[in-house]
Amino acid sequence: MYTFEDRDGGSLTLRPEATAGTVRAVIEHNLINTDPALKVYTLGPMFRRERPQKGRYRQFHQVNVEVFGVTSPSIDVEVVEMALAYLEGCGLTQYELVLNSVGDANVRRLPAPHGDEPAPRPRLQGSRGPARHRIAPEDLGPPLRPVPRALRGGAARAGAPPHPLSPQPSPGARPGLLRPHHVRGAERGAGRAEQRARRRTLRRAREGARRPGHSRHRFRPGHGTAGDADPSRAGGGALRGLPRPAGGGGTRLRPPAAAPAPPGRGQRDDGPRGPGPEVPDEEGGQAGRTLRGHPGRGRDGQASSRRRPLAETLGNLTRTHYAGTLRPEHVGQTVTLMGWAAARRDLGGVIFIDLRDREGVCQVVARPEVSEEAHDAADHVRGEYVLAVVGEVAARSADTVNPKIPTGGVEVNAREIRVLSEARTPPFPIEDDINTAEEIRLKYRYLDLRRPRYHRNIKLRHQVTMEVRRHYDEHGFYEIETPMLTKSTPEGARDFLVPSRIHHGSFYALPQSPQLFKQILMVAGMDRYFQVVRCFRDEDNRADRQPEFTQVDVEMSFPREETVFDITEELYVKLARLAGVEVAPPFPRLTYKDAMERYGSDKPDLRFGMPITDVSQEMKTLGLDTFPGLVDAGARCRAIVLPASSGVSGTRLRKVNEELWLGRIVPDSRASKRNLFVLKAGDDAVTNLGKKGASETVARRLLERVGAAKDDTILVGTDAEEPVSMAMGILRLEMGKELKLVDEKAFRFLWVTEFPLFGYDAKEKRYVSLHHPFTAPRDEDRHLLDTDPGKVRAKAYDIVLNGYEVGGGSLRIHESELQAKIFRILSMSDEEARDRFGFFLEALQYGTPPHGGIALGVDRIVMILAGEPSIRDVIAFPKTASFTDLMTGSPSPVRDDQLRDLGVVVIRST
Repeated sequence: MYTFEDRDGGSLTLRPEATAGTVRAVIEHNLINTDPALKVYTLGPMFRRERPQKGRYRQFHQVNVEVFGVTSPSIDVEVVEMALAYLEGCGLTQYELVLNSVGDANVRRLPAPHGDEPAPRPRLQGSRGPARHRIAPEDLGPPLRPVPRALRGGAARAGAPPHPLSPQPSPGARPGLLRPHHVRGAERGAGRAEQRARRRTLRRAREGARRPGHSRHRFRPGHGTAGDADPSRAGGGALRGLPRPAGGGGTRLRPPAAAPAPPGRGQRDDGPRGPGPEVPDEEGGQAGRTLRGHPGRGRDGQASSRRRPLAETLGNLTRTHYAGTLRPEHVGQTVTLMGWAAARRDLGGVIFIDLRDREGVCQVVARPEVSEEAHDAADHVRGEYVLAVVGEVAARSADTVNPKIPTGGVEVNAREIRVLSEARTPPFPIEDDINTAEEIRLKYRYLDLRRPRYHRNIKLRHQVTMEVRRHYDEHGFYEIETPMLTKSTPEGARDFLVPSRIHHGSFYALPQSPQLFKQILMVAGMDRYFQVVRCFRDEDNRADRQPEFTQVDVEMSFPREETVFDITEELYVKLARLAGVEVAPPFPRLTYKDAMERYGSDKPDLRFGMPITDVSQEMKTLGLDTFPGLVDAGARCRAIVLPASSGVSGTRLRKVNEELWLGRIVPDSRASKRNLFVLKAGDDAVTNLGKKGASETVARRLLERVGAAKDDTILVGTDAEEPVSMAMGILRLEMGKELKLVDEKAFRFLWVTEFPLFGYDAKEKRYVSLHHPFTAPRDEDRHLLDTDPGKVRAKAYDIVLNGYEVGGGSLRIHESELQAKIFRILSMSDEEARDRFGFFLEALQYGTPPHGGIALGVDRIVMILAGEPSIRDVIAFPKTASFTDLMTGSPSPVRDDQLRDLGVVVIRST
């Protein structure tokens, strides 16, 4: 068996068989005290750690049949006939069925209950079922193995006292044919009313079974008796995959020429329709699933046409409440709810349905004494059916209150239930804790979005955008839409191009941002503008990016940087409150240079310390041979300190150097492949370093400079300034997470300012804009535009939250002469500038106010507020990391006639 240890040290075993769990469920829920005999089956996965054999798997599905209160071998005949009809109903025609212990009296250790009862094999040969004349004469030998002990009722001997599981038989009692009994449908806290209702339902089922021509059984392979009930026996069997046996004894049953049709093939199926509540058996499985896996459905999982249609119209019903909003103050009110059936539990007379809508889940109870019609409708409900429920809100009894959900103190006693829409079986559970592959969830995104987690995320996203609109409206901003089809002005990421049908060879571009339009709105005197806008960037595949995204675009006239900071901080204080977090303005600020030196990133995570310190001078004078030459050649030495409380061992430090630093960080940052220098703060470590020729005085000065306390550990990386800053920034983040130094609940905002205006592209040998070409230079650096553009700082700023950039902006150029100079520094000729930006350059000549703004990333801020790991989890219909939509199948080829209309010829890559 597969056995594991749980978190509490207990033992968990994957289910090797279903008998023990079924018997336990019957005992715990008092289901055996019925007459006639109780017949139950289960269907589900089993796990056995057996040696590899052809035709055997360690995980398999098994149909298990249990009968309580019967000793006659006739029950074995009925089970065999049922198995044959089941196989044919599955479409199998070529098979061999091996029976290992059909009703063998020697195995059961009990005499036949009636002297005239025929032996099981002759009875099987003479039965009126499909197996007659199909028993091979050579297979009438001894069985291959005994009946399992659990099926023998504890191996009771003749004359033994009655088994406690079994009921006393009624005179002339006749067990009904096999039907699913909802063992899962029993709840431990069922009250007397529920027990009476269950007994009443069972009595009706027995009376219906005795009436000629009437059956409430799910499966009906034969029509004869199965013997009398006996209070001391329990029997059963299992069908576990049916490979052809290699040889040996047993009874082989070959497929008949014709077999009775299973339900759905010419006969009415009125029986109970599975599954009930999920009460696991001892091995972790589920008891009481219906034999066909999903009753009332065809083999493709769709609602079958063999029973009456269930879907009804909404009619004159109007929803009065959301299911998830009901509370004790609604007790006594008549409500109309509408939503999806999240779960259904049948207690043998009382049916419970968990009704789910976007606000949550509420329990609906269908009792026959309240409404027979509602109870009958509930009996047909399956998972994800869309329902309308009319009923009265009632308080739950104290022992049935569910404190885990907001509606746990109430339930709705249904007077009317309408099935508005049936549903196929979903490809994954509609619940939060699932391990389904993301590809499957995105393919069925409409089902994935039903999960409570995504309802919370989408609601939070709505609240964020509404708060944004209220905030900017309060500050006098107009929300103005800008064009989606615009001119391509490639700068930075690639544009998504849209060919024009009317103007062949010409293309629109989807906006990467409304940058030029919002600046022109300032020229037009709109003064303050904002927009919640969709933007598009054709970037390379990245896990944290989407080709289409949402941002809050903001622009204002006559601002100072402080104006933008104040309005933006006030907004983020309001947004943080949506997640129950209070933050206090003003937010801290760092220049770009300081951020890179102290944290190795222009978007540092301030939820933990561990700043980076430049120790180039100390490492140069330490006395070790490697460092003086590197520092003289322009390398920088940067250090971080691991606190002694983290308890990092020497073995772990070696792995950090070899696997994390050299294996991943150095390649990612394009740094040189040099080992980390490691020094522990302590007299012994300093003394040992001195024995290697290093200066103990410099070593102590090094420890003092980085602020290392006793037994702290310092890690030093050495390389050119840019790669070593990036590498040490990554190392800081990795060690902070590994050592659990990050406060996961904290919100730490930061403004990063004074970015460089230009970067130098060594490959193209020209300057490029690090922000965009419309960003204004800082006034004190304007004189450097003609002499040293690389040192010019920009009036640009980013807002950072917990290591993520959640917004960025700048003050803009409003002088046409300065804008033309910037284009020339970017190696853009006057002709090219006019071709790409001529309309904008012309607008600047008609009186342009100083202006500036910011763009805030909606996807990322909602991701952080929701505590999600990916922006895909807060977007209703995201693309994959490869920018595909698995639900719609886009991107996809288009028809040739569409291409002809657009004047487009496709050249496919080989």
